[in-house]
Amino acid sequence: MQFRAGIAAVVIAAIFGCSSRRPHQRAGSPAIPDGARVVSEKSGGPPADSFEGSVKPMLARNCTPCHVPGGKMYDRLPFDNSDVVRLRLDNILGRLKAVEDRTLLEEWAKLPPAVH
Repeated sequence: MQFRAGIAAVVIAAIFGCSSRRPHQRAGSPAIPDGARVVSEKSGGPPADSFEGSVKPMLARNCTPCHVPGGKMYDRLPFDNSDVVRLRLDNILGRLKAVEDRTLLEEWAKLPPAVH
């Protein structure tokens, strides 16, 4: 009986022990310290925590075809513009369905504007 309790404790620790990862971070990726700027996997690409490196691609996945160039809402609300996204943050958060996408956008919004 104690053996089973020990195994259960190990399994629970393995499942919940990954809490140091950010919600939008893939399993197996190293934890990113708060405030750190990480260069994207592509050499010379935008930092992974910047608008160009993380938020813009996520919005393109979720908000296409309307809020990308050529879309019916692009002229009024271009989601490739970080200033527009910041101004409409609450509305966008309300439309995103995936928790990790909302968390990514919220974390980006907390960064100083220079990182955007």
